[in-house]
Amino acid sequence: EVNKVTVYHVFRNNTKSISTLGTYTLDNDSLYVNGYHVPISSTTISPIGSTIPNVQTNPFEFNVTFIITNLPPAASLQSSSSALYKSASKLIAYQLKNLFAHSNINRTFSVCRALSFSPTNVGSTKVYAICTFQNDSSAKEVNKVTVYRQIQRHTEGISTLGTYFLDNNSLYVNGHHELAPLPTTPPIVTLNVPAKPFDFNVTFVITNLAPTASLQDFSSSLHKSASFIIDYHLNNLFTESKIKRTFSNCKVFTFSATKAGTSVYAVCSFRNDSAPREVNEVTVYHELRDNTKRITILGTYLLDSNSLYVNAYHEPIPSSTEGPVVIVTQLPNEGTGQTDFNVTFTLSNLTFTTDLQNLNSSSYKSTSRHVINSLNKLYRKSKIKKAFSNCKLASFRPGNRGNTKVETSCSFKNNPTVTEVDAVTVYNEFRDNTEKVTALGSYSLNE
Repeated sequence: EVNKVTVYHVFRNNTKSISTLGTYTLDNDSLYVNGYHVPISSTTISPIGSTIPNVQTNPFEFNVTFIITNLPPAASLQSSSSALYKSASKLIAYQLKNLFAHSNINRTFSVCRALSFSPTNVGSTKVYAICTFQNDSSAKEVNKVTVYRQIQRHTEGISTLGTYFLDNNSLYVNGHHELAPLPTTPPIVTLNVPAKPFDFNVTFVITNLAPTASLQDFSSSLHKSASFIIDYHLNNLFTESKIKRTFSNCKVFTFSATKAGTSVYAVCSFRNDSAPREVNEVTVYHELRDNTKRITILGTYLLDSNSLYVNAYHEPIPSSTEGPVVIVTQLPNEGTGQTDFNVTFTLSNLTFTTDLQNLNSSSYKSTSRHVINSLNKLYRKSKIKKAFSNCKLASFRPGNRGNTKVETSCSFKNNPTVTEVDAVTVYNEFRDNTEKVTALGSYSLNE
């Protein structure tokens, strides 16, 4: 009664012929029980996405799958904890929500959620989402066919969703699919229609911008002002870059919370006459890297130097046994009568905890007070003390070895009696007054 054959058949019969297990989609030719296997006939070919996991909890939840052709299937895109996954899923959910809000079946529409991403055999990314309608929806009005056709209609025949390009033969709604018609004859008249611009998905993390709820609200003044400022800096960066000739614009879409700060998702576009050798994900990445002081600063924002992705292209920072202990960079601060410097260093004997990012915690208050007092004391005894104003804490964040990285901003007045203060002199004074960058007050600066 119980053997490898019966176990195989019970599994097969209770997974819809080896196609679904809960929310998971199965390869129907992959089941083996103690070596026993029944091969699937090679003459039967199912279209991509024809088996969709049915995880509906009510009649008005619809499993929606489609393929995005300009979103490479990076490993981080398949990790629900990654910044790339969070930003992409949030943007796709927003675009689907906006689509149905303007559709003929918007009356009972509730929400769409992008649940997972998976690679396809053509180097694109398959999206699995669920779109929900209220229980008082009419089955004649809201069903898999009407949902399919509203998506089809509002994506220009399943070709674009916001900044994403779609495979027009990839849409399935609860298994419903309509094959894209094949053209029987070439068009008589060829129109010179410009191609779509080169769009690049750009994500990075800002460490001195707190990821508040209002920042993630599209309608809030904070979201609008922050996105406007970041748009301005990105546009300014590319208009002065080596690939400025065909640059069009950058636009911020979403903000999301990370352990290091706020993750920004933006799209930067170049004109359709761009040369692929000149404008591609690598060159866009390198221009961002080289014009943000190696991914450390964008305008007044401080960046996580290991957080930049362009269309999932990423260059990890090489690990080293002895990285720079202190970094000093000049911040833009025109017309204020003073010069600001970003001073960043690592406290090797201070273990990082999440309390250090909570502005109301006692740990944050006491540590920030101690660090700033030590910095102020250092520069007030330095050779540039007459120009020194004060230092302020920007953020604490985790270092590479579980220690704490500190980011501060130190201001100096424009004093004619003092030799010009620049990043080099600020660094040298820090070095000379911390015993060659080894100690700041009670903190150790090296290991």
